[in-house]
Amino acid sequence: MQEELGEISGRFLAEHPGYKKSLGDTDPIPEEIGDLITLIFAFCNKMDINPEEWVNNTIQKRSKQG
Repeated sequence: MQEELGEISGRFLAEHPGYKKSLGDTDPIPEEIGDLITLIFAFCNKMDINPEEWVNNTIQKRSKQG
């Protein structure tokens, strides 16, 4: 997950003026996000975590905050 998140960060920085061009992966950001989400779901399965439940919990918590 760390590698995929690093690639997303690198692509974001490379595509915005004022930042050095990324030397790493050149896949488009949506593809990197797909990689990251896939790894998150695999991790959830391994840890017996229901990601839908926890995403819904987070959405509810944030909606109450404001």
